[in-house]
Amino acid sequence: MAQKKAVQEFLQLVNKTESMQQLTKAVEEEPARILLAICREYEATREPVSDHRIHISGFIGEMALKSLSLAGLITIKKGGHFALYQYVPTEEGLAQYKNLSGN
Repeated sequence: MAQKKAVQEFLQLVNKTESMQQLTKAVEEEPARILLAICREYEATREPVSDHRIHISGFIGEMALKSLSLAGLITIKKGGHFALYQYVPTEEGLAQYKNLSGN
């Protein structure tokens, strides 16, 4: 029990720092940014969106893509020409896109 309290106190201290607040903000905002980019491209082309058409930033971007897929907002497919992967928004993903973009 003392160990758990020590960890909670540590996290409270670290989470007050600007860098941890920026990290938390990035983790929270990245899935929406990526979903918006995928849906915009998909609406323009009606084709799966190749990975090189959207900017994915390292680990946070990869986890955001995985979260979007696990939440049922996108489908990840094997890539075509010049792409490792392609992304297709689901109906729910498109509905969330419309909510987020104010359409």
